[in-house]
Amino acid sequence: MLAVAALLGSVATGLFFYVMISLVWGLWKRLGSCLIGFIVPIALLGAPFVFLIAPRQGAVTVGLVVFFLAAVLFDVKNLRNALRAYRAAKRAARA
Repeated sequence: MLAVAALLGSVATGLFFYVMISLVWGLWKRLGSCLIGFIVPIALLGAPFVFLIAPRQGAVTVGLVVFFLAAVLFDVKNLRNALRAYRAAKRAARA
């Protein structure tokens, strides 16, 4: 998604979409369908942060880079945990 957005728009737009998708996916994983009930409070509390990280005239801002790095670390952590769970399930299936 990041590469497609960067090719079609700008790198800043791609970084922004990656951060937003990662944030929504992380919340969905933890809250499930309850996220629908929290949409309005999350939108009200999260709106100022969106303005901090939103790309300005196609430029990458410091806030966007910080949130992008946090999203990448969060996604790497999730992938590592999923790989551990897969390996544990594979070992349990063998036994």
